[in-house]
Amino acid sequence: MEENKEIVHVLERFHALFDGLEDLVYVADPETYEILFANDKFREIFGGEVLGKKCYEVIHGEKSPCSFCTNKYIFGENIGKIHVWEYHCEKRGRWYKCIDKAISWPGNKYVKFQLAFDVTEHKKLEKALAESERQHRILVEAAPDVIYSISSDGKLISLNPAFEKITGWKCDEWIGKPFTGLIHPDDVAKAVESFQKTLAGTPELVELRVRAKSGDYLIGEFISVPLVEDGKIVGELGIARDVTTRKKYEENLQRITKTLHALVQAIPDIVYFKDVEGRNLIVNNAFERLVGLKKEEIIGKKDEEIFPPDLAAQCRKSDEIVLRNGVAVRVEEYTVDGKGAKRFFDTIKVPVF
Repeated sequence: MEENKEIVHVLERFHALFDGLEDLVYVADPETYEILFANDKFREIFGGEVLGKKCYEVIHGEKSPCSFCTNKYIFGENIGKIHVWEYHCEKRGRWYKCIDKAISWPGNKYVKFQLAFDVTEHKKLEKALAESERQHRILVEAAPDVIYSISSDGKLISLNPAFEKITGWKCDEWIGKPFTGLIHPDDVAKAVESFQKTLAGTPELVELRVRAKSGDYLIGEFISVPLVEDGKIVGELGIARDVTTRKKYEENLQRITKTLHALVQAIPDIVYFKDVEGRNLIVNNAFERLVGLKKEEIIGKKDEEIFPPDLAAQCRKSDEIVLRNGVAVRVEEYTVDGKGAKRFFDTIKVPVF
């Protein structure tokens, strides 16, 4: 009789504590598996009156105790311990985070108490985040450029496989070490300045020489942004592109251009380049002597602004043939000089694509 009163008192107290929760709470006998208490949310989810029914039947739709029953983690030598675990309820298609503990119950015995939080939405977010991270990892690992991160104290945190392919170094040889060890001594000051600007919140674009394992220096084009965690800048995240080959091409092109320019200027014949509108882009010294003007006065002007009308018309006509047909032409052009004498020009014009 006293035990029944005590049970009623416990149940009243449990209902007062747990009926207002949006989480599931139940108490079950570890020997009979009968449900001794269930809060409103539990009864709403699993169908009304559940007291006295087997927990494995009500919750899991099983005919016998579950193979994954957690009683062994909270009874016997584990009395007093809390067991936290996650479970996917196939019956409802929901994920729950469960907290199990043995509690004392009237009749001088221990029973199973479980509080279960619905974490389905959290699981969906975790899955989406994991998929996003997987795709991000694939992109980073497949990227042809070096993708790196540096801590606020200047030490390398991460490097993608492109680093090994481009520099010959193993990533492990540099993770945790100062990034300045990879930079050409003459570029370290510039690299540190760029790093400090990035830490201050300013994205940077800088060109630096990087030491390969062979001892050679590669030219890298670095684009960096602040590495932010929890709203705070904690380092630098960047992409480095190997532009060594491009730089060599550019240097060679500059040398070739300089050589061609010197050659064009030394040629005694008249040489010029025009755009499709007929404006002069490049002229040599012989052209200057012909028209009696400096290059600065010729560049950007059309023939009709420089030559007598008859010669300008001849030039324009042959120009149009070259532009229209896309082939070289050889024509004879003439003009009358200031003394009334005709001056003839054997002109070769070619299209530039």
